[in-house]
Amino acid sequence: MNYYVLPKCKDPNNQELCLTLRVSGPKPFIYSVVVATKDLEREFQTWTPIEWLDRGKDQGFILLNPETNMVIVAPDDDQAVKVNPLASLAAIDRVFWKFVGSEYGAIQLQANTKMNLNVKGSGPYPSGTLVLAYSWKKKQSNAMWTFHGQP
Repeated sequence: MNYYVLPKCKDPNNQELCLTLRVSGPKPFIYSVVVATKDLEREFQTWTPIEWLDRGKDQGFILLNPETNMVIVAPDDDQAVKVNPLASLAAIDRVFWKFVGSEYGAIQLQANTKMNLNVKGSGPYPSGTLVLAYSWKKKQSNAMWTFHGQP
């Protein structure tokens, strides 16, 4: 199932934001993981969390953008997250995430649970703000997320 992944923080007009894959340029495309105002007509705003098992052991889940077959990767701590093709996951351990919470919670990097998906900055958060793998600051709205099923 595809989901909109929404941070608890809002844009300057108090509208919902949504985890979005920004695609720019002619081929080869340049990809950025950002938040943008939620728009049911906008491309690249849905994500499929896929549980990942290795030899029966739960590795967490990957976040796949089904329109591009790209998955979110945290290349370094406290840096912008990036995307890699689904086919290139074999040797990457910084691609697995886990959700910690109830309605809103942290999306933590499985390889370093001190790192969470985080909307960059301290607000306001305009459309196009980068998303980071950043040190966990408990219960801040830019580090709390929820999943809403796609209608």
